[in-house]
Amino acid sequence: MKRIIGSILISSLLITGCSHNLSKYSNEQESEFYDRINKLCENKDDLILEVTGGQKYSIKKLIMSADSTKFIDIKSNMTTIISTNEIITLSFTDSSKGAFDGFLSGLWIGSGTGLLAGQLISSGSSGGIGRLYLLIYSVLAGVVIGSAYGLLNPGTTIIKIN
Repeated sequence: MKRIIGSILISSLLITGCSHNLSKYSNEQESEFYDRINKLCENKDDLILEVTGGQKYSIKKLIMSADSTKFIDIKSNMTTIISTNEIITLSFTDSSKGAFDGFLSGLWIGSGTGLLAGQLISSGSSGGIGRLYLLIYSVLAGVVIGSAYGLLNPGTTIIKIN
């Protein structure tokens, strides 16, 4: 039974990815959108910028506006300015977001697994307390496995520009 519960927890976490997609809100002004991007990327030194043609840059110190985007290319350590219209996506990883997403996924998967497995336990004189313990242990296992998985596989935020 423990192997079945463990298999369900691990396979469910592998299926749920830890990535977030952001884009411009329908009621958001362009300047507000670029200000939001600049704030999100303010202290990030591991940004990935993808431009038209499939070229990717590893960048830091991003300053984006509606017309142009300024950044420092990590490989060449040179400041580059390109047209914002050429940018497709901007992405970065965040281990704390991955751990939190793993925690939440583990919580839901663990509680679902515990409730499902609790239904399979025969109801004897201690069936109720046994089901409660199974639920608690499943939730704890899910939270621990999910948080560890999230730390090892940090969450990725992808910002769609154009």
